[in-house]
Amino acid sequence: MIDKSRKVHLCFLNSYKQRSWFVKTDRRFDRKTGQSTTWPFVSDDPHDSVSITYEYAEISRRLWRDEPFNLNVRIALEPNQSAEFVDPDPKVDSLPWEHEDYFITTDETGQPSDSVDAPFGYNVKAVHTVNGAMFCLRFETPILQNQSQFSTFQEGPTVAVLRAFERGFCKVERPKTNPHIEAKRLEAERQTQQARVPRLRPGDM
Repeated sequence: MIDKSRKVHLCFLNSYKQRSWFVKTDRRFDRKTGQSTTWPFVSDDPHDSVSITYEYAEISRRLWRDEPFNLNVRIALEPNQSAEFVDPDPKVDSLPWEHEDYFITTDETGQPSDSVDAPFGYNVKAVHTVNGAMFCLRFETPILQNQSQFSTFQEGPTVAVLRAFERGFCKVERPKTNPHIEAKRLEAERQTQQARVPRLRPGDM
């Protein structure tokens, strides 16, 4: 829970997810309605970002998301391109995953795959951090013990694996064999064996 008086930064995302930062407000007169509205003045340079309290940031976020603004506004603790957002994501309810452990399938190089039947993958854990619910890929190889890869709940568990792949960590610790494929194979063998067992009828003995 973030203290309402804590200083934060408002981030504005365009349709390409590029970030701009709040600098100040600007009053604009609408000739159609005859009223003035308060619009945000933003900058692409994170160094221009002006911090405001979390309480004011929440109010501004709700205001500028609605008509007539329809802006994609998020709240971050720091003004940089990789900063994680600390406000509730309105799209969370529609996310196709839960905050639970996942086995993320990959190819032999560790690159994430869209197929649940891909031959390899990594175990990604659901964790709770100071930044909220997240997903974490931890490595077993000693040299990578301090290189755990995280992704936010909004980003999803696959992003943690993708970051590991992009940073070359999957070359050091290769993905594991997909246990679900082995389980399916064993189940298929069991069903085949059952089908081969002759069914006895009364009188056969």
